[in-house]
Amino acid sequence: MYLRFELDPELIDKKEIPVLPEDRLWLGFYRTCSSISVKSKYNRLVKLLSAEKEIVQSIQTMKEQKKKSLNMVILLSPKACNEEDERAVAKMDEEKSKIEVLSRRLEQLEIRKQQLKEEIVNANFALLKETVKIAYRDIRKQEKTLEALAEDMDALKAKLNGMIDRKHSLEEEKSSLYRLIHAFIGRDEADKLDRDYLE
Repeated sequence: MYLRFELDPELIDKKEIPVLPEDRLWLGFYRTCSSISVKSKYNRLVKLLSAEKEIVQSIQTMKEQKKKSLNMVILLSPKACNEEDERAVAKMDEEKSKIEVLSRRLEQLEIRKQQLKEEIVNANFALLKETVKIAYRDIRKQEKTLEALAEDMDALKAKLNGMIDRKHSLEEEKSSLYRLIHAFIGRDEADKLDRDYLE
């Protein structure tokens, strides 16, 4: 039976949900999971996380480049302004152009980084929903299996109890028969017959 499954989207705000591919408990679930939908959502999230990491590295590199260009402008400023050094002016203009390009590119990357953060939160939540859905499906299957096992165990216990009762009954009958034989023919004669009939 298929049940409609939904998680409250406000759960994102109510509870700090870890990034699932980075969580040890979730990775333990993932290693044993055969669901194609979980694997698909996992792969999408991993790609988004990788893209975010690349953007963060690019931002860091560009900030360093921008800082070098700013330092170069500061260094060239006295020569360009006071000494009217044409090469210094040209180099300073070149560095200013670099700074403008880097600033625009950094702004674009920051916007993309923000978009990726939102996509990551949504992809992580989608993966969480699928994980919980699969986990409940498996729990239902396991409950049915456990019920069947409990019934089998109860049947085996009843059968075992019957066998134990039968064993005690047979042992009691055997003892009664030995007492009968010993009473009529004696122990020595019974021992001889035991060797002939029972060994």
